[in-house]
Amino acid sequence: MDDDYNRAQQENLTNPKNRFLGLFCHAKEVDNSWGCNWSFPTGVIMFSIIIGIASLCDIYYIAEKDVFDDHGHKFLKFMVVIKIISDFISFIGIGFGCFAVSGMSGRTLTYSIVSYWVEVLSFLLNTIFLFYSFIAIFCYFDFIGPFIAAWCVLEFGLLVFCWILFCNQVYQGRKVRGQLNPQSTTGY
Repeated sequence: MDDDYNRAQQENLTNPKNRFLGLFCHAKEVDNSWGCNWSFPTGVIMFSIIIGIASLCDIYYIAEKDVFDDHGHKFLKFMVVIKIISDFISFIGIGFGCFAVSGMSGRTLTYSIVSYWVEVLSFLLNTIFLFYSFIAIFCYFDFIGPFIAAWCVLEFGLLVFCWILFCNQVYQGRKVRGQLNPQSTTGY
């Protein structure tokens, strides 16, 4: 038992897959559930719906505001393109996350890993846009002002979604590891 624990501890320190956003280690034990004792697949589906609807609303809002007219500021257009790319990347991550929890394929761990890292990329692009929005709020208040609070909530939602995808990835990895080596249930 002590050898398994020590090996799991050493693996947690050296394995980059065991670090949330590449920085923070997860807990030694990842349960089968998250808030309200719901399973990770439930969280992935629930946050997929929430983030998907929020991304659709973002795209609709940006299209409605006509940011890409001829007399707009070029850097604002560039940042809006980053926001649109972030939303589309989020849709890709949602798709992989849904495939990961559907169980239709034997590659649930692969889909979990891909969905997590794709959503992390979407989160990082969204963070860049949000920082720019705070800087440029006074210059483009008619575009940024009404929606900055919603973008902050979406940023937090993306962070939580990334965390749920990360925990699902670790949990799926442990399930696969347990199937390969039933003696050892610790570690990823």
